Amino acid sequence: MLIENWIFASIMTVLLSYQLRFSEATLVLGRELSDTDSATGFQDAVTPPWQTKFGFFAFGGSIFAIVAIWSDLGWLSGLGAIALVLIGQALVGSFLPRPDAPHFRNLILKSMVSRHADFVRDGDTDRASAMHELVVRAGLLADEAVKAVEANIQSLQTQHDSLGEALVDSANMLDGLADELGEDSEIAARLREVADDARK
Repeated sequence: MLIENWIFASIMTVLLSYQLRFSEATLVLGRELSDTDSATGFQDAVTPPWQTKFGFFAFGGSIFAIVAIWSDLGWLSGLGAIALVLIGQALVGSFLPRPDAPHFRNLILKSMVSRHADFVRDGDTDRASAMHELVVRAGLLADEAVKAVEANIQSLQTQHDSLGEALVDSANMLDGLADELGEDSEIAARLREVADDARK
C-alpha cells in the first residue's frame, strides 16, 4: 500500500489544484457580473452545483492521503505528503488555464443555462428570473442564441435552394446536349440519365 498511497496523494494533488483554480474562475466571473463592491459578487450564484461535491472530494481525498501516509510511514513521510500536496498543487496550477480562460467560463455558463432551464421547468419563477438576468449579463441571452441558430438554418436552406437550382440548370444543359447528339446516341442516353438523377 506504500506506493498506492503516494499515487493517490499525487492524484488528489492534481484534483485539488483544479478545484482551487475553478473556484478562482467562479470568483472572477461572479465579480464581473456584480454591480456592487462585494468581495465575491455573484460567485455563489454562478458556481455549478457539482463543484461543491468535487471540492469535498478533492479536499477530503487530499487530507485522507496525508493521514494514510502519516499512519503507514510515520510523521516524516506525513510531512512529505503535506509538502507534496501544497507544493504540488501550486506546480500543477502553473499549467492550468487562467481563471478567466474560456475553458472554465464555458463550463460555468453551460451550468447557468442548464439551471435556468431547470428553474423554468420546475416553475421556480424567482430563481429562473434571477438566473436569466445573470445569463443575460454574461452575454448569453437565449433569444440571441435562438436567432443565431435560426440564421444558420436559413443560411443552410438558402445554400440548399441555390444548389438545387444549379442542379436543375445543369440537368437542362445535359438534356440540351443529348438532343444535339440525337436519340440513337448511347452518350445522349447516358446524359439524360444523369440529368434525371440531378433533378431528384
